[in-house]
Amino acid sequence: MHIFFVDDSSQSKPTRPKMGRMVAIGGLVVSSDHVRPLEFQLDQICSDHGFPPKEVFKWSPGREHWMRGNLLHEARRDFQIAVLSAIAEHECKAVFVAEDAGCSPAEGSSTTPEIDVVKLLIERVDWFLSNADSHGLIICDRPGGDHRTEESFLLHCLETLRTGTECLTPERIVMSVLTSPYSLSRILQAADLITSCTLAYVTGESNFAPRLFPHLSPLLIRERGRTGGVGVKLHPFRKYGNFYHWLFGDEHYVRGNCGHRLPLDSIAFSKSPDEY
Repeated sequence: MHIFFVDDSSQSKPTRPKMGRMVAIGGLVVSSDHVRPLEFQLDQICSDHGFPPKEVFKWSPGREHWMRGNLLHEARRDFQIAVLSAIAEHECKAVFVAEDAGCSPAEGSSTTPEIDVVKLLIERVDWFLSNADSHGLIICDRPGGDHRTEESFLLHCLETLRTGTECLTPERIVMSVLTSPYSLSRILQAADLITSCTLAYVTGESNFAPRLFPHLSPLLIRERGRTGGVGVKLHPFRKYGNFYHWLFGDEHYVRGNCGHRLPLDSIAFSKSPDEY
């Protein structure tokens, strides 16, 4: 059995041209027998880098977090690399979905971009589990807001698991989605690192994400040398499909039974990720 630890992120003002507000969800998949030892190892890494007991880590810590003022520059990068190395050591894989909130949803029934990326994530999760001949459970950070907010989020997740998406009906995911307080799970904190760093990289942050992403990239789920549409989903394709090449190193994209050489001249960003 596999456990998917997922977290969400958003960027309201990307620096890349013509890119709207981006919403994202992602994280990592852990074999059930690795969950406990990975939690212990991540906790030890935090202790080794001076974190007070039970103090959380984040990609972008707020003023209330110890990490913001006490783990800076190279020390922070070394810590983040240690976290990613531990994830790789436990044979975990990463998945990431992002969507331009100003564009039409991938799933016509989605009422918000946040719901749409959940549906796209579930498709990636079910595909992975089918290939691994396994079953899985999704654990996510407890959504912000009151209990109604949390219940609404879970109901949308559960409805997707029951009815499926326009592309598939999930068969490998246990019919439940669990939430956990962020502070109680080091693996959920690692899911934030993966999702938020990848979103920063996609949206054009130029100081920190490009230096860390080479250590994160090998974790992304791949098939036949590509991660686009597999471990990474960017919507809409007509706008961001070439990012699979420029940012993730894919040489081709598969649609249906056909492979297409990247970058594609017929869609946006055909010259570079910074030239619409």
